[in-house]
Amino acid sequence: MLAVAVSDSAQNSANGSFAITIAAPLQITTTSLPNGSPGISYGATLAASGGFSPYTWSITQGSLPAGLILNASSGLISGTPTVSGPSNFTVQVTDNGAPALSVTANLVITITPAPARSAALYVADGNAYQIASNGSLSYLPSSPEQAFMGPNDTIGSPVIGISPTLPLLFILHFTGTPPNESPALASLLVNPDYSLSIYSTSAPLPGTNCSYAVAPSVDPTSSNVYLPGCVDNNNDPGVLIYPADGQLPLLGMVAVPGGEQNLPGLSKMVFTPDATHAFIASCPGGNGSILSYSRAQNGELTLASTYNLPAGSCAAALSISPDGTYLAEGELLTSVVQVFSIASDGSLTPASQRLVVNFNLQGTPVYVSDLTWGPPGTELILATNSTEPNLMYGGMAVLSYSVYLVEEVYPLGGSIETLASDGSFYYSQSECQRTTCGGVVGFDFQDGQLSPLPGSPYPINTDNTDYGVVVY
Repeated sequence: MLAVAVSDSAQNSANGSFAITIAAPLQITTTSLPNGSPGISYGATLAASGGFSPYTWSITQGSLPAGLILNASSGLISGTPTVSGPSNFTVQVTDNGAPALSVTANLVITITPAPARSAALYVADGNAYQIASNGSLSYLPSSPEQAFMGPNDTIGSPVIGISPTLPLLFILHFTGTPPNESPALASLLVNPDYSLSIYSTSAPLPGTNCSYAVAPSVDPTSSNVYLPGCVDNNNDPGVLIYPADGQLPLLGMVAVPGGEQNLPGLSKMVFTPDATHAFIASCPGGNGSILSYSRAQNGELTLASTYNLPAGSCAAALSISPDGTYLAEGELLTSVVQVFSIASDGSLTPASQRLVVNFNLQGTPVYVSDLTWGPPGTELILATNSTEPNLMYGGMAVLSYSVYLVEEVYPLGGSIETLASDGSFYYSQSECQRTTCGGVVGFDFQDGQLSPLPGSPYPINTDNTDYGVVVY
């Protein structure tokens, strides 16, 4: 504070007080910016100190990566990068002083290309493998489980999904202290060395006692993530819809008819190759149906038709043929596999008889826990489990649906929950049973024949819990 007095020649005087603010030197405090990946939402905020706010930001030399923009007021760099490579630029900040001051800094953002696909296998308990050219597996040198397996996490179901075009995985993430854990959906970035980094986490999922035991799925265009579970705190079943670019704001939801959720509840959602139709199986009270939805470009789902399965039937898994012509369903309660033709409006018409799967592994009947199509789309690869809860033996099989013939069966020492494939090799996780752990099992598929991969099964550090697997 400065006091000033002035007087004139006529002996008149006046007093005044003035404040002079000496601001700290203006400087840009951001020294580096995170890298990005093509197709994945990017966000980073520039920071400055000193001078007089508010600040104004600009690029004076060079340019941001294609697809990114700078907010002049907030300093936020955001958007979706489209091209790989480094971008060097000079950023300038101008303060609100009189006169205004400006300073600059040289920065770089590198957009790294996505790692090669069909090269890594991830298990929902945190293990990760490198896939060799012959399909055999070896542990990745990185530790991707640290990205999502915190001390309070209890990942214990096939709850891992993958983007078909972007280097992103989606998995349930549990936070808090038991018994007050809150599930949320997390997106994980696949780094160039195939390690994983948490990219974003959704708000806590709805439902006061909801079992999110079904993997999230991403449509073929990598536009949206669909998570079956509960849509409200009444535990009403449905599907939550999120964007698939890494950020996870809830975009919408669709309730699935059938009343309050009853396990096994809902199946994973599957899509036609053009992403215009989506299918999910519902099983309230053990009476199942397959629901067909039309899918809009913004990800919204509209119920188009419902195919009711026979009483007492419950579809555990759905799979659509590579050309989008057929949908196969495997039933949990009745050990049935059936193929449907898909009409242009998404409605289903049976294209095969209902085939009862009864492999008699270890002297017990089995049910179908997962299935997928083998190339070129004339065979089905099945994962099976024993129906006897105290004698769980799983198996892998090839089914040529056109002639209704089980060609090969491979019994395994543990239950099989989910299948993952890169088109030539097929993998699943076999649960530990008694004193023996199955681990990850793998098969080569050539000319309609399954051949065990060298070194299979591959051990994993897990307990008596079923885990999902995905191939990136």
